[in-house]
Amino acid sequence: MFHLALRTLGFRKGGFLASFIALFFGALILAACGGLMETGVRADVPPQRFAAAPVVVARGQSYDGDLVLAYDRLDASLVARIAAAPGVRRALGDVSFPATALDEGRGTDPGAELGGHGWSSAVLAGAPLAQGTEPRAAGQAALDTRLATRLGVGVGDRLRMMVSGASVSVQVSGLVRPATGTDTALYVTDAQAEQLRGAPGRVDAITVLPQPAVSAEELKHNLAPVLRSLDATAVTGEARGTVEFPDSEGGASPLISMSAVFGGIAAMVAVFVVGSTLAVLIQQRMREMALLRAIGALPGQIRRMVVGETLVVGLGATLLALVPGRAAGELMMRQLAAAGVVDDAIVYRAGWIPLATAAGTALLAAVAAAFIASRRAALAPPTAALTESALGSRWLSAPRLVCALLCFGGAAALAFVTATVMDGSVASSTAGPAAMLWTGGVALIAPGLTRVLLAVLRPPLRLLPGLAGRLASDNARARRIRTAGAVTPVVLATGLATALIYLQLSADAGGGGEATSAWINYLLAGTIIGYAVISLVNTLVVAAAERRAEFALQRLVGATPGQILRMVTVEALLVAVMGIALGSFVALATLVPFSLALDGSWLPGGGLVVYGAIVGCVAALTLLATLLPARLALRIRPAEVLAMP
Repeated sequence: MFHLALRTLGFRKGGFLASFIALFFGALILAACGGLMETGVRADVPPQRFAAAPVVVARGQSYDGDLVLAYDRLDASLVARIAAAPGVRRALGDVSFPATALDEGRGTDPGAELGGHGWSSAVLAGAPLAQGTEPRAAGQAALDTRLATRLGVGVGDRLRMMVSGASVSVQVSGLVRPATGTDTALYVTDAQAEQLRGAPGRVDAITVLPQPAVSAEELKHNLAPVLRSLDATAVTGEARGTVEFPDSEGGASPLISMSAVFGGIAAMVAVFVVGSTLAVLIQQRMREMALLRAIGALPGQIRRMVVGETLVVGLGATLLALVPGRAAGELMMRQLAAAGVVDDAIVYRAGWIPLATAAGTALLAAVAAAFIASRRAALAPPTAALTESALGSRWLSAPRLVCALLCFGGAAALAFVTATVMDGSVASSTAGPAAMLWTGGVALIAPGLTRVLLAVLRPPLRLLPGLAGRLASDNARARRIRTAGAVTPVVLATGLATALIYLQLSADAGGGGEATSAWINYLLAGTIIGYAVISLVNTLVVAAAERRAEFALQRLVGATPGQILRMVTVEALLVAVMGIALGSFVALATLVPFSLALDGSWLPGGGLVVYGAIVGCVAALTLLATLLPARLALRIRPAEVLAMP
C-alpha cells in the first residue's frame, strides 16, 4: 500500500499540495516557537567588550525583587592587587554609565542612548583611535566613529548629554574605530567615569588579561586567594556576558512563558488546520476508496495508504520548514528585543532539539489527523461509501460527539473561570485557550449547525432574481457536509482574529494593557491569524477545484459560464455568512467573560471598526478563494474536463 501511496501522490498533486502547505506552515510556526523556548531556557549572553578578557572579577548582585539592578561595585585599589597576582599580564577596571545625547539638531539620531565608559574599556575592547587623541582630562570624550556619524559630531565639537538627570557637556577629543559592542560607546577618563557613575573610587568590574600560556582556569585559580575575603568572584566563559550586561539576568524569562503559550495555541491550530484539510481531501476521495474496498482492499490497507501518503507529504513539508522556521524564530527574537520585551544582549539559540520537536509534533498531528479522517472511508461498506461519495450525508459519530462535548465543556469551564476567578488583563491567559476550544467544538458539529443556518437562510436566497440563489441553496443543502468543510476555516479565521485582537483592544481600553504585553499579544495574534487565513484559502481552493466535473456537466446541459459563476458567488457568500456568524459566536463566547473580568462590562472595548474590517477581509478572501479556481476551471472545455482521469 505504501507503493500505491507514492503513485497516488503523483496523480493527485493539487490535493497533496494543500496538505503540504498546511503542514509546512504548521511546522514553521512550531519551529519558531521551539527556538524561542530554547533561547529563553539557555539565556545566553555572550560577552562583547569583555570578550578579550578571559577572566572578569565582579561582586554579588543587587536586586529589586526578582530584577537585577547591577553588580555591586569593587574598590578601585583592587585593580593593582589583581595586576600583581601570578599569571596576570594586565588588569583593567571597567566603569560604565548610561547617558542620553541631547537634541541639538545635528545628525540622524538625536536623543540616542549612549553607553558611557572609562578609557580603560576602549583599551580592553581593542578599539584604536581613528582620529584625534584619547580623553586626558575631565570634559573630554572619544566616540565610536559610527556613533559620531549618527550624532553629526567630529573631533573638536562639543556634545551635550544627560547623565543621571544632569546635563553634561564634553568636547570630542578623538574618534575610535568600531569594535564589537561599541556602536553606542562614548569614552571619558577613568576618573570622570567614576564621577559620572556616582561612585568615586569604585569600579563595576575588573577585566583580567593573562600572561602567555596561562589558561583562564589557571588564572582564575591564581586569583582565588586575593578574592576570598572580598566577596568577589572571578567568572569565565558566557558568565562574563552577564557581568557586562547585568540587566540581561532574568531578561529571557518572558520568552519561556510566551513561547509556551504561543506554541501551545499554535499546536492546537496546526492540528485543527491539518485535520480539516485532510478531512476535505479524504471526503473528495470517498468514491476512490469505496472502489478499492469493492475489489478487495481491507480497511487496514486503506488506512495505511492514507497514512503513508500523509507521512510522505509530511516528511517533505516538515524538513523544508525547519530552516525557515529557525529564521522566523530569529526574526521574532529581533522584533521582541527591539520592542523591549527581552534584553537585546541575549542571543538567539535554536539547536536540534526544538527543531526535532517541531518536526515530530507536526508529523504526529498529520498522522493522527489522517488516521482519524480515514476511519469512515475505511470502515464503511463499499456500497454505502459509494453513496456517501456522491453527496455525503453521514457525519455524526460517537467519538466526534464526545470530542465536541469535551471541547464545549472545557470552553465553558474556562469561560466561568475567566469571568469569576480572574481579574484584570491576566484573564487573557484563560480566555485565549477558551477561543480555541469554542472553535474546535463548533467545527466538530459544523454539519449540524450548517443545516440549521441553511434552513434560516434558504427563504432569502430564493428571493434572489434568476436561478443563482435557488441553485446555491439546493447545492448547499444537498452537500451540507462539504459545505460545512468550507465553513470551518471561515469560522477559524473569523473567531480567532476577532477574539485575539479584541482581547488586547479591551485590555488597552481598560487601561490594563502595557505596551510590552500588547506587542506580544499582537505578534501572537498576527501569526496565528495568518496561519488561519492560509487554511481558509487552502481549503476553499481545494473545495472549488474539485467541482470541475460538476461545472462541465452543467455547461453540457445548457448553463453558461456566467450563470455558473453567479451560482458560485452566491454559494461563496452563503459560506462566508455562515462562517462569520459561527466565528462571531466563538468570539463573543470568548470576549464576554473576559470583559466581565476586566471591567464588569458585557461588551469588549475597541469599537466596531476592527470587527468590520475582520468581517470584510474574511468575506473578500472567501469570495476570492472560491471564484478564482472556479473561473480557471471554466476555461477548460467541458469535454476535456470529463475526459480527464
